[in-house]
Amino acid sequence: MVFARAAQSGGHFLRTDQLRRQSGDHWCVLYLKSGIDVASANQTAGMQESISTARAGDLGFYSLAQTCRGVMREMKALTLYIPRESFAKQARDFDRLSNSIISSPRAIVLGDYLQSLERQVENCSTEDIAALGQATRAMVAACLSPTVDTVKEAETPELWLNRTKAGRYIRENLSNPCLTPQHICYAVGVSRSTLYRMFEATGGVFRYIRQARLHAAHKLLTEEQTARRVGDVAVFVGFTDVSDFSRAFSREFGYSPSQARAYASHGGSGSQVVEFRDPNASLMSWLNRRA
Repeated sequence: MVFARAAQSGGHFLRTDQLRRQSGDHWCVLYLKSGIDVASANQTAGMQESISTARAGDLGFYSLAQTCRGVMREMKALTLYIPRESFAKQARDFDRLSNSIISSPRAIVLGDYLQSLERQVENCSTEDIAALGQATRAMVAACLSPTVDTVKEAETPELWLNRTKAGRYIRENLSNPCLTPQHICYAVGVSRSTLYRMFEATGGVFRYIRQARLHAAHKLLTEEQTARRVGDVAVFVGFTDVSDFSRAFSREFGYSPSQARAYASHGGSGSQVVEFRDPNASLMSWLNRRA
């Protein structure tokens, strides 16, 4: 997860289809401290465009897997970016909440929590941040998942269930260099066209496989007690060409596999501290460093 505090001078914004495909599958929880934010998001096929207007004190929920456009007036906001795999059990509920303003009592509690987190997080130790991460996940699930009964379905239960099964199958078979759509379709029991539609919102099934392999490699390089050679890690997660792996890893995280391993060998504990302390990293690089 990424927790951000931002001040915007105002203006128009646009998330194009190209940007959508580069943003992973994160949702974002936005607490507006001041100003106005109006967003118009495209829904899935067959559904109308949705428009949400957030004002000071509102809690909005959005998906980076959607194209959108909108306008903001001078505003200050707190935003919590959460990756889909951290909330697999709530994924279908969260998809139904996308591009909406949530006004339940639980949403008010979550807004208060984010403000409290803002006041304290800069004084936290690495251990504090790890504990707060677990607490924040629990808070988000408890405050947002029960609110979905007032929101329209974004997709069929079958599609959501099959996408969850496909994602699990992919993560369990990353070491197989022959992991292909055909293998996934057979394992999950769906057609190729259905498989492509399942992952279209996050840039396609091939991109999902490559990202899953890269993030598995990142975890191996930075969190294992016994350091592995970069080439061994590349092969283990399904890459047949080490040079291709190194280039893809550097594009995804903003640093090389050897740099990631060197950081861990000098006492680092994965990407978490780097993400939190690096003042030069872009938001997109932070979102893409999830392990």
